[in-house]
Amino acid sequence: MQLHEPQLVDLGVFLCRLQVSTHLYLGKFVASILLRDPLAELHGPAEVLVGRGEISLTFAQVSQGFVRRGLFPSTSGGVPMIDVRDLAAVVAAALQPGRGPRRYMAGGHFLGFGDVGRAVAELTGRRILCPRVPGAAMRFYGRVADFSDHFFGLSLGPSHDAMVTLTRGVPCDDSRTLAELGVRPRPIEETLRDTMRWMFERELIPAKFLGRVAE
Repeated sequence: MQLHEPQLVDLGVFLCRLQVSTHLYLGKFVASILLRDPLAELHGPAEVLVGRGEISLTFAQVSQGFVRRGLFPSTSGGVPMIDVRDLAAVVAAALQPGRGPRRYMAGGHFLGFGDVGRAVAELTGRRILCPRVPGAAMRFYGRVADFSDHFFGLSLGPSHDAMVTLTRGVPCDDSRTLAELGVRPRPIEETLRDTMRWMFERELIPAKFLGRVAE
């Protein structure tokens, strides 16, 4: 498959509009496109993709409960968070014919869950609690949530797998991506503000929980 310059722009737009069930499927999708040529490989950790558009649905589903409750437990680990617009820019920049096989990591910002809560508090003007909770307790809660969902059909929140990813996450090294492609992630505050605004516009969360963001 030969890619030409106009298709690079179209691919970036397509990635911003693509609706997928999880960010992991997107990573496999992107890799399959790149490996057909193959010009480059794009690798990411178990990232949370955020930003306006259907691609944000996973983040919206996970986060809206915490935003509503005003509670973001501060625990071990963290998650790489990358704006889908920045990911599209990385993909487009990596698709350069004639440079041979390359491998890039797209990591964005690495944030603890408590860091996300403090950013949400700053953006919304709401009081957000970020109590310290051990990682083991978070993983145990995930087990309880899995049990409740499986046997009673009652969803109590994130699964055990999600809690393991959160509490044992580590930053990735995307220095080569920054140096060679020159695509730097936008401030996480911009990404979170745009995402929460989009959640409000799509009626995923009422204005009373978003404070200044919904004004």
